[in-house]
Amino acid sequence: HLKGLRDTLFAAIIWPSTFLVFTVFWSLFLYNRDLILPASIDKVLTPISNHVIHTAIVPVVLLELLFRPRLEPKSHLRYVAHSVFHLFVYLLVLTYTYLERGMWIYPVLTKAYGTIYFPIICAVMLFIKILSYFMQWKLNNIVHGKYINKKPL
Repeated sequence: HLKGLRDTLFAAIIWPSTFLVFTVFWSLFLYNRDLILPASIDKVLTPISNHVIHTAIVPVVLLELLFRPRLEPKSHLRYVAHSVFHLFVYLLVLTYTYLERGMWIYPVLTKAYGTIYFPIICAVMLFIKILSYFMQWKLNNIVHGKYINKKPL
């Protein structure tokens, strides 16, 4: 049971969330850092800490993918549902924080809230998460060969 839980967590939540965080954070940071992490935060969150949180996570999950082959499930529905649910809960937490504190924790959401860009941001996050979910199986198949589990995990 623990192996199934480990594989489900990695495939549905850890891998897709890692690439969502990396992609969204660094895209916004490089475009205009004030949209995601104002320079004033550097006093609290050092650049090294920032890289640990938003960059170092990628090599860790890549190493996991390289050294732990996984069987590709016959059906991806359950995994995608877990991943979508995880993003939904994250967006609920962001919204709850906004409702409780009166401010979004990311400045980009402050600018986007109440405009068409807010649901577009949510949709793009969902797209990245699902795309990265399927990307892991392509990489897994390249590294370890193609394996398809006979029954869904």
